[in-house]
Amino acid sequence: MWRTGGVPGYDYGPLVQDDQLPRRFESTPCSVGSLVVALLSAGLPGPVVAQAFVGVRLGAIGSSRLVRDSIVDPIAVRPALAPPLGLRAGTALRGRYGVAADLSVSRSDLQNQGDTSTSTITALTVWSPSVALTMNATGWLGLEARLGAIIYDPEETAGTLFSDGSPVTAALGLGVIAQRALGRQWGGSVALQYDAHRFTTNALQTRGFTGETVVHRLAMSVMLFRRFGDAAPRD
Repeated sequence: MWRTGGVPGYDYGPLVQDDQLPRRFESTPCSVGSLVVALLSAGLPGPVVAQAFVGVRLGAIGSSRLVRDSIVDPIAVRPALAPPLGLRAGTALRGRYGVAADLSVSRSDLQNQGDTSTSTITALTVWSPSVALTMNATGWLGLEARLGAIIYDPEETAGTLFSDGSPVTAALGLGVIAQRALGRQWGGSVALQYDAHRFTTNALQTRGFTGETVVHRLAMSVMLFRRFGDAAPRD
């Protein structure tokens, strides 16, 4: 959310030979971090009240590249567009704020994407647990800041960039959520969510890659949720 080059014996397919692999890849600053920290540092107002919800999410998520090679032919290693499935539970706090916990999972092909061809490396499952601070901007529109983790779980590891282990890395995210009541106890929402995390693996570092890539992900999803208590969750 992905057999590749970067470590001896890896295969970028017909695009890149082992002696053409780069020795490092660059990272870029993660600008979302300061925004998340600022929102989270605002504090949680008041005690929890009896307003809670549980929901199921479905949607689509795209990711930027995990590894790039541009020595000969430009190619990028990245997961294909994936359909994530998620569970979300939360509760409202006093005022406009709330808290929520998420667990989402997506599965797609990890691909070598070149100028003229694309090849599949392996199937890749990505787990994304997180906690969020939410704020009700209007009666139907909410904002959120999230702190979580990205867990890469490839189907095959031998001969891939995951051959010496798969990373677990922290992620920061922001989101915009629009929701609507569907009766007294049920509701629906549409969410646009962004997160960013740093990526590298032990195998890439052993091969000589000395930096980390900042990976950006963008997801759109719909959620059906059930309310518990007297009022709708401010999600």
